[in-house]
Amino acid sequence: MTRTTVPITTLSNTSVTAKPALTAITTPADGMRVAAAGNSDNLVVELSITTSGSSSAAISVAAGDNPPAFRAGIGALAYETSGSASDARYILTCESARHADTSGNIDIDFAAVVTAGSAAAYRLPSGL
Repeated sequence: MTRTTVPITTLSNTSVTAKPALTAITTPADGMRVAAAGNSDNLVVELSITTSGSSSAAISVAAGDNPPAFRAGIGALAYETSGSASDARYILTCESARHADTSGNIDIDFAAVVTAGSAAAYRLPSGL
């Protein structure tokens, strides 16, 4: 299983940042990885997914590994799409203390009905 790695674009509160192209999720069944490197502060993930038919789909931000995620015991954070064939979402992934794996990255998994998708990750400026 090889997850699609999605890089993080850091936004600025003093200049305009060009919107990056979404990264295609190569194999939705394998999920994706946000390359957070241990810092998920102010992290927002933009997802655009396609599901088979009119099925809703579960999207899960995986629980991390302890250590470094000392709050991993809380478990994964689950979202449910609205059931349309194409659904764009913004997901606040929460803290690295809950979701970081041993490399400090954050994994997101998709239900089997997700047939295609793309994603981008953004780090909001501090102090907003």
